[in-house]
Amino acid sequence: MTHRAHEYDVIIAGGGLAGRSLAYFLSREPELAGTRILIIDEAGDRYPHRSLIYWHDNALPLSLTPAATFTSLAVDAGPAQRVLPLKRHRLCLTSSRPVFRCLDDVIDANPRITRLDGQVSRVRAHADSVEVALSDGRLYTAFHCFDSTVPPDGIKAPLLMTGEVRQVRTAHDAFDPSTATFIDFRFGEHNPVHFHCVLPITAREAVVEVTRITPGQVPSPKKWFQ
Repeated sequence: MTHRAHEYDVIIAGGGLAGRSLAYFLSREPELAGTRILIIDEAGDRYPHRSLIYWHDNALPLSLTPAATFTSLAVDAGPAQRVLPLKRHRLCLTSSRPVFRCLDDVIDANPRITRLDGQVSRVRAHADSVEVALSDGRLYTAFHCFDSTVPPDGIKAPLLMTGEVRQVRTAHDAFDPSTATFIDFRFGEHNPVHFHCVLPITAREAVVEVTRITPGQVPSPKKWFQ
């Protein structure tokens, strides 16, 4: 059964970090004060944990206490290693949980924003509107739609970026807590490319992210450190 359409100005399909951030900034834009926003997202862990990095050079729109702040940035390609001071900029490491909570505080306090538990099955654009269908038959329309859901089956990208994030600890001092290794290409010979980032929390603890760019298929997981 198809239910009666509900009209909104903006529908955000997918309420993850990108969808929440968009709703947050739309809600704070004075010229869009009357905008009706619908966020559609599946129920689950409302505050999943993952490590996030962000840049800033002034006051942040969110109240965040970073786990680490870096004042230097390293890019390593073997003999071409460079370490650059960030001067007025800062690179910070935090957890996604406080970011989600800060965004939700603003979103839930705005009567113009509606949060809906549901699974988006189809997004269809028309000449003057966008139609969003849910898997249970509910149907919603809006003037604009931001779609951050997983692409449907059958769509194959020429390149895929995948990765792993691990927190590592060492028995002895091994990291400079003031310096983030933003990209390190010394990961062996790979096609097209692999690289990793090292974000120290202390001299003996760091978040390490490995990124792989592969042709149109998800690589099988491999153990990449001992």
